[in-house]
Amino acid sequence: MTHHGQTRVSGRRGRATDCLRAAARDRSGATAIELAIVLPVLLALVFATLDYGRLMWWESTLRYAVQEGARCATIGTAPGYCCADASSYACGGGNTPSDYAASKAVGLGLKAANFALTSPACGQQMKATNVTFTFIVTSVPGLDLTGGKGASWALAPQACYP
Repeated sequence: MTHHGQTRVSGRRGRATDCLRAAARDRSGATAIELAIVLPVLLALVFATLDYGRLMWWESTLRYAVQEGARCATIGTAPGYCCADASSYACGGGNTPSDYAASKAVGLGLKAANFALTSPACGQQMKATNVTFTFIVTSVPGLDLTGGKGASWALAPQACYP
C-alpha cells in the first residue's frame, strides 16, 4: 500500500523502525543528558575553587599568627605593645606567646599547643605544629583536585623575629 508516495510496511519490523526514527528525531532529553554530563564537573570545579580559597585563608591566618607570636616573645616588654606584661604576656587572653599566637589565628580553632616557640640564632622563632587543612571536595573520578596530595595538607608556617 502506498500513501502519498510512501510504501507502508506492515508488521512488527515496520513499527520498530518507525519508533527508532521517531526517537532519533526527538531532542527533548538532550538537554538533560548534557546537563548530567557537565554539571558534576562544573560543581567540582566550583567547590575546588572554594576549597583553595579556604586553604589560602588558613595559610595566611597561620602566617600572621606565628609572626605575631614571635614578635610578642621578642618585644613583649616594650611599652604600649600588646604583650607589655613580660611576666604574663597577658595580651590575647593567654599567658604565653603561644597563647597570644593562638588568639591571632582567628576562626581556625587552634590552641597554644599548636604553636611552638624556640630561640635560635635569628631571635625568637614561632612555628605552627600539628595543623592540618582538610578539603571538602577530595576527589572526582578521573579528576584529581588536590594536586596528588590527598584529602588533607599539613600546614607548618614559621616566623623568626630578632
